[in-house]
Amino acid sequence: MTNEKQGYSCLSASIFAILFTEGCQKAYYSTMEKFGVHKRDIMVDRVEEARDSQQEAKEQFKSFLDQVLYLKHNLNAQAIASLQSELGTVESDIADLIKEMEKSIGEANSFIRTMLEE
Repeated sequence: MTNEKQGYSCLSASIFAILFTEGCQKAYYSTMEKFGVHKRDIMVDRVEEARDSQQEAKEQFKSFLDQVLYLKHNLNAQAIASLQSELGTVESDIADLIKEMEKSIGEANSFIRTMLEE
């Protein structure tokens, strides 16, 4: 098969997958609305789940920091000295990650409040 034919086959398969997925989503939302569950409620639930997952991950990273402290106290001084620069980088990266997660969680909470007020 030539590259051009392969490209058309790939494109056709992609378009079919998109249309099939979209059709399934429409059927799902239509069925849920028949049972009184609106798209907005489904979206709020999904955002809440994502927010909760981020909150759990944030807590695990904070406990990754507890593990760093444990290692700091239990390794010998020479090992600590060799890891000190790397430790500072890791701690800084984790702190940045936690800040970003808190920002995302805050935005999720704001979105949920907005959706529930409507």
